[in-house]
Formats: sequence, structure tokens, C-alpha cells
Amino acid sequence: KRANADEVVISDDFGAYMLASHVVDPGIPQILNRLLDNVSENRFKRVDIPSEFVGQSFNNLFDHFRNKNGSLLIGVYSEEENLGIGEVLSADSSALDAFIERKLKEGGVSLQEESKISTVINPEKNYIIKDGERAIIIP
Repeated sequence: KRANADEVVISDDFGAYMLASHVVDPGIPQILNRLLDNVSENRFKRVDIPSEFVGQSFNNLFDHFRNKNGSLLIGVYSEEENLGIGEVLSADSSALDAFIERKLKEGGVSLQEESKISTVINPEKNYIIKDGERAIIIP
């Protein structure tokens, strides 16, 4: 929170997992490397969900991507934007608002909008696609 970061991008846990997987689960690290390699044709890719699939099942969308170009749908995600504290404070910059804003900044609290990404990986076949969700596929 103090770094004003949303997520940890690189973690020692991931490195330890990859190292252990070479011994415990051979093949997994190699597949993960290909899925995360930005030049691999089989890397993870995010794509828009065609509007006609909103309100339909994950299974229907899965079949659509598989039949359209052989892609494998592995999950969906949505981004929820939250109201920033700066927008809650009034625009007239009263002395009280200015004081609150100054104290929040001194405490390292962001006044900007923040977003939260929710993911659903390999949902049940009858999971219903929601408006605003995007797909994660392996082409």
C-alpha cells in the first residue's frame, strides 16, 4: 500500500514454485515459459468477448473460440473501477477539503481512481458471461 502498487509483479514465491516444479512437476515450467513468452504464438492473450455471448454460458463461448480459430478459452476477467477519494472531496477546494487532501497525501493515500481486476479461471460450464468481461485465451 505504501508503494501505491496494485499488485506484486515478480515474487520470490513464483521463482521458488518454478524451481520446485522442475523436480516435482516436470513439463509445467516449460509450458508456463511458453505461455508467458511474448513472442510465442501460444502465449496468453486477452480478447474482447463478442456481445452476443453476454448472458450465455461459458461453455458456449468456449465452443465459439475453439471452433472459430482453435483457441482455448481458459477464463474471463473484469475490471472494476472504484471512485477515487479525490472525487469525493468537493471541487471548490474548501479549507476542510484542502486539509483532508493534504493529510491523505502525507499519509501516502492516493486520491486517484483505482481499479480492481477480478478473474475467473476455468469456470463451470454453466457460468454466465457478464457484460464488461473479457476473455483470456491461448491461440
